[in-house]
Amino acid sequence: MDWKGNDCLVVAPVFASLRFSPQVGEETRITADAGYGKSFAIGRSDLVGNFKKISLGIESEEGYGLYIEFCQYGFSLNGIEKVGSFSIGISYILF
Repeated sequence: MDWKGNDCLVVAPVFASLRFSPQVGEETRITADAGYGKSFAIGRSDLVGNFKKISLGIESEEGYGLYIEFCQYGFSLNGIEKVGSFSIGISYILF
């Protein structure tokens, strides 16, 4: 689920993704993740589009990571031709 507060928009993307995470050091991995599918705006049945996502990051052996992610939802809203998002985040892998 993705939420854009300024536009009162909640999007539920349904997609498949492919992830690569080669080891580049004794305790470090670089990650690359690409996804493609459909995006559905919850409560707005007329907003459906092709969802695209790309994510790049770095992970440690302890499971901690840092990533950036770009998403495009494939529909227009409030005069914006291509609605999307950009995220910077931290992660922790449990397993």
